[in-house]
Amino acid sequence: MNKLKDQKGAVSIIIIIVLTIVVIGAVGVIYQSFNKESTLLSTSKKPEKAEQTPEPTLKSEAPLEVNFSEEGNILNWDSQTESYTEDWTLLYEKPSNPALSVKLIFNENSMCDLGEGEEGICDKSLLNNGDRAKVDGFRSNSQVIVINLKKLPTF
Repeated sequence: MNKLKDQKGAVSIIIIIVLTIVVIGAVGVIYQSFNKESTLLSTSKKPEKAEQTPEPTLKSEAPLEVNFSEEGNILNWDSQTESYTEDWTLLYEKPSNPALSVKLIFNENSMCDLGEGEEGICDKSLLNNGDRAKVDGFRSNSQVIVINLKKLPTF
């Protein structure tokens, strides 16, 4: 009789462990799908048809063409986790789209002018959360490889 109770208890524990793993996996998938969104606020305007462009790599063999040029604020603050991250984002706007965002990818060719008038290889440790900047780069899906970042004066 005790052996039967032990077997039922073991089966119950195994079922609980399996269900926990399934739930954690489902939460991870849902979280990843929400992070793929490139806009912070939904708009009534239909999104433009996304071009099917291969994902760029951090190291580029050939110089990239600028297909993205926007001014906005650079942020490394994750509002979901309420913490600073290593990733930088440009928050910008367009008519009828007040809060667009794009992840910024820096590589060994990314140039920055942080307001001193001298341009050099970007050092992300010198960027400040909330700074206004103009970013020129190569956009692919929801990220931009930074070709040039220029800090703009704030008033």
